[in-house]
This record gives sequence, C-alpha cells and structure tokens, in this order.
Amino acid sequence: MAEGLAKSSPSNTPMVIQKPSPTDHYNAFEYDGVPIDFYQFFGVPMDKATIKDKKELSDMYSWGKENNKSLGDMMQSLRDLELKLGQPPIGMRRQSKLWNHMKLQRNINDLVKRQDALNNRRSY
Repeated sequence: MAEGLAKSSPSNTPMVIQKPSPTDHYNAFEYDGVPIDFYQFFGVPMDKATIKDKKELSDMYSWGKENNKSLGDMMQSLRDLELKLGQPPIGMRRQSKLWNHMKLQRNINDLVKRQDALNNRRSY
C-alpha cells in the first residue's frame, strides 16, 4: 500500500528551541496605550471612551508606572488612593476624581522642587 511513498530520512540539523523573550508586563493588552484592565477597572467602555476619558486613563497609567512594579500593584495602589479620597460627588466619575488628585499632587511636587532649587541657589 505504501509502495509509492518516499521514506523520510533522519535530519542531521540540530533542533533549536527558542526561548520566548521576556515581555513587559505592562504592555500585555492595551488600547490607545492604556491596559484594557484600566478601562474595565473604571467601567469605561472602550468603544465609547471620550478623548477626556482616554487622557485621564493615560495619565493615571503613566503615574502608576512611575510608582509601581506591576499592573496588579498599580491597580491596587489606585484602589487604595480611591478609598483614601472617598466617594466622588454625584455626577463626577471615579477616574476624574483620581486624575484631579494626581494632577494636583504633580503640581505640588513641581512647586516644592522649584522652591528647593531657589533655596539652594540662595545658600551659595
């Protein structure tokens, strides 16, 4: 039955198994540069996200990357901050309250650095 089939010969080339390169745990699944988990965490539908939503989520993601080692740590620190700040007023979204806090904190940090620079300059 198998008379017409050619016999395969063993290959002399060594088999090389490539190890997968480590991936950045932040970049697993993103939409517009923000992990999909962020959209789900804040209840923002990706197909209905406004430019403002995307900006707020992107800024919070950048802030989180500076201060955390993994996406899970980042989301936990956002949740802790959210609990610390309390519930947003009626009509304000959760991410907007966090974004406003982060924006103010960055401005405060910038002003403190400017003040330190001026104080150091005067001491010479």
